[in-house]
Amino acid sequence: MTSNYGINLAWAVPHPPILVAGIGSTADLQEARATYDAYVEVASQIVAADPELLVVSTPHGQLYRDCFNLSRGTKAQGDWKQFRRDPERYEVIFDESLTHALQEQANSAGIPCVESLDTTLDHGLMVPLHFLLKAGLSTERCKFVRIPLSFLGDKAHYNLGRCVQEVALKDKRRTVFIASGDLSHCLKKDGPYGFTPEGPAFDQAITEAFEAGDFARFFSFEDRFREKAGECGLSSFLIMAGVFHGFDVHARLYSYEGPWGVGYGTAGFERSIANDTRRLG
Repeated sequence: MTSNYGINLAWAVPHPPILVAGIGSTADLQEARATYDAYVEVASQIVAADPELLVVSTPHGQLYRDCFNLSRGTKAQGDWKQFRRDPERYEVIFDESLTHALQEQANSAGIPCVESLDTTLDHGLMVPLHFLLKAGLSTERCKFVRIPLSFLGDKAHYNLGRCVQEVALKDKRRTVFIASGDLSHCLKKDGPYGFTPEGPAFDQAITEAFEAGDFARFFSFEDRFREKAGECGLSSFLIMAGVFHGFDVHARLYSYEGPWGVGYGTAGFERSIANDTRRLG
């Protein structure tokens, strides 16, 4: 590991609420067993890293077209009512200092970024949080920063990740990054958006990129291809890639499957030595 500060560890995780007991049945959990088991392993590793901060990028926060919208506020809460499960509720503390520092760093780098009050947790954050709590994460000791995606381009997302790393290095708290995002939603005829050939092709490319730590591949998709693939998490993964700007990574693909027509990929990354060829922004 190159430094005791900044973000050395990151994970890419899916966010199917059906993995939460009471939303999905026992049979559902068996159908997505590889994803469930990977989540349990990843959550235990994150908790073992003893983070003081968790930075989470999610496709399901408040999305702005022309800027990034960081979630401001202190206590944020969420539940599963929209998925017909009650009464379990979650509460985390948003870290105002890092959120504000990130907003200032992004704007100074020419990346439009605002803060707005949003204290309702989305399922892109709650699914990983569910597994982290089961693994023993203390939400009193560990604070959160939530980064919703935007309609800005690939390079803007990547360069926002660079800003995340820069403010984390200055902050000097143990910080872990989680890129929440599903893959294609077009893997099966009976899936949520039917089947397209681009769906499996996209998932193969992303899982290969995960396994090799080949973040340059995240930039290789045309907009029309992404649209036909029905992808969810690519911009989230681009932010994560920016976190490791200029560094090699040790990569591991934990699992991939798509039992209900949506691709679920789980992967982990650890920062390694500096490498100028991995400056992608």
